[in-house]
Amino acid sequence: MKKAFGAFWIFYTAFAMLILAIAFHPAAASGEDLIQLYKLAIDKDPQYKGASFERLAQKEGLKQALAAFRPNIDFQGNMTETRQKVVNSENQVFANGSSTYMSTTLGPTISAPLFQYSLFVQLRQKKQVSKQADADYEFAKQELILRLAKAYVAAQTDADNIAYAQEEKKDVEAFYSRAEVRFKSGLAPNTDLYDAKARLASVEANLAKAENEYETALQALATMTGQPVANTFRFKDDLPLVMPDPATVEDWTKAGLEKNLELKSRQFQTETARQEIAHQKSAHLPTLSMTGQVDRNAMGGSLYGGGATVNSGVVALNLDVPLFEGFAIKSKTREARDRYQENLLALEQQKRDVILQVTTAFSGVKTAISRSDALKTSIEAQAELYKAKELGYRSGVYTSLAVLDAARDLYLYRRDYSLSRYEYVMSTLELKKAVGTLSEEDLLVINNWLAQ
Repeated sequence: MKKAFGAFWIFYTAFAMLILAIAFHPAAASGEDLIQLYKLAIDKDPQYKGASFERLAQKEGLKQALAAFRPNIDFQGNMTETRQKVVNSENQVFANGSSTYMSTTLGPTISAPLFQYSLFVQLRQKKQVSKQADADYEFAKQELILRLAKAYVAAQTDADNIAYAQEEKKDVEAFYSRAEVRFKSGLAPNTDLYDAKARLASVEANLAKAENEYETALQALATMTGQPVANTFRFKDDLPLVMPDPATVEDWTKAGLEKNLELKSRQFQTETARQEIAHQKSAHLPTLSMTGQVDRNAMGGSLYGGGATVNSGVVALNLDVPLFEGFAIKSKTREARDRYQENLLALEQQKRDVILQVTTAFSGVKTAISRSDALKTSIEAQAELYKAKELGYRSGVYTSLAVLDAARDLYLYRRDYSLSRYEYVMSTLELKKAVGTLSEEDLLVINNWLAQ
């Protein structure tokens, strides 16, 4: 690897280090700034919070596996009432008659495993599960960053569509007014007026649609933050669009296969499945445990007459050698092997998915930069064409439809130009997620691109 993958772009690190100290202080944007929304989502997003509790629950499994190696201590007590009646006895010691007495037994019992191979296997499995939980939790954080950025960009895209539709509506309204005057003056046919009227209705419909989509996009942000979001900030016009560094997709693919969090999680899961084979086979092995017991037995009477108090202590070694389990152990072992093979195939599929994710995101960054450059040139050319056609219309060279189409195309180019920049932002984040390095610092950089 030519350079450290922690710095996707040089300016990323530079910006992040400059604003890291101040970016997490409350801003005057009432939570509509990207970082403020992220802080709310970290605390309120149900999906991310659920992942954090899942991680804590999985961590408890490791503690439970360790507890299996420790002694168990129980305290047992019982009270017994005994009633006896000697009906007939040739033993002179036992007198005929009845007797009733109480007996009380109290004492602790300690048991501890000395050798049980399955416990060692289970401990190794729980360690893998714990590592998988850590990877899943970090992946959930990256997913939150990407979901939040995607929702924010979607909202701002709709806000741009509103702004462009409003500008286009203003231009079409002015054109409609001129067409109406020219028609009444006999300088233009009624088709010019109808073209303008139809285009104005179309623009108004697009504006209404954009406004509705913007409200829906703000609600999508609210589902993550837990509170209403009033508006979003637009992106600056001078975004620094630069090519990925390293410049080859092979380097990024290699990094993805090493660091991708979904892949790491699948690797831990596959290792757990492999160890399950040994766990099932261990049921053939003998186990050795130790039991210690101390009793105090207080008897209120006996056949021999009189009561007694007896203290006793017992230490025992228990050996359990399984001989035959109806072939259940062999069946469970075969099942574990099949599960392991299934996990190996899932791991291979995950590797291929990572390669696809990296390739797609890397290509997306490059394509977005190229489209942005091309569309910027298109906007400049289309703006001049629009002016020329508007002047030509006044002199009778162009029809109203040609002018209206030129205006529409200008706003379409502007919209597509904004989309290309947003695609660059999202492809950037998706590429970093694919290689497992997406973090809050990337949001800090994106937040610095907002015109606040």
